[in-house]
Amino acid sequence: VSAQQMGLRKAPPEVQKIENIGSTMAEKIMGEGVANLSSGRDAANKAVTSIESIDTSLDNIDNMFTGYGATFRMDVARAARVAGIDISVADQIENTEEYASLAGARVADYITNLGAGTGLSDADRTFAEKVVAGNIDMSPETMRRLLTTIRKQNVRTINNYNNLRGTVEDELTGKEKAAMAFFPLVDTPAERVEPEVDDTGLTTGSTVTVGGTQYIV
Repeated sequence: VSAQQMGLRKAPPEVQKIENIGSTMAEKIMGEGVANLSSGRDAANKAVTSIESIDTSLDNIDNMFTGYGATFRMDVARAARVAGIDISVADQIENTEEYASLAGARVADYITNLGAGTGLSDADRTFAEKVVAGNIDMSPETMRRLLTTIRKQNVRTINNYNNLRGTVEDELTGKEKAAMAFFPLVDTPAERVEPEVDDTGLTTGSTVTVGGTQYIV
């Protein structure tokens, strides 16, 4: 047994420096890991809210104003209702208004994720609306496809957080596991299966049937 091992002689300065560096690095890595876990939890909870919004929007697509001229037809229907004219598209108006409200929240989230501030141009906002299916003048098939894609991305965000949390918890022991109460698992919303749409060869004015409902491109 060496004198150093018995504590009779201090370790060389180089060894002490390495130990100090190792301790400092471990603290930094742990701090970074906790920050990643915290941001992952927040992103997962936000993803759940987004999925709920998307599911409502997908349901509304079947009975709302969509496609070319949707905004104009919506305004006409609103004007008729204000004038007291009995119209048969009241549900479509309400569904479209709800869709627009939910889409507005998605646009805001998208802009926030880009780090954009108050200097956002009209062109940027228009682009954001297209990305998150916020423009009702798009065809229902396009809107459905975009929303389904965004939903899948949100599901991946939730799964990534849950997997990271599980990996961290497996490495903890004893009282350390109690800290994981601050990072609960996030339940993934039930899987949603959207009907397949064959949009090959479709042109403006042609029709397509989705889920028993006929749409005009």
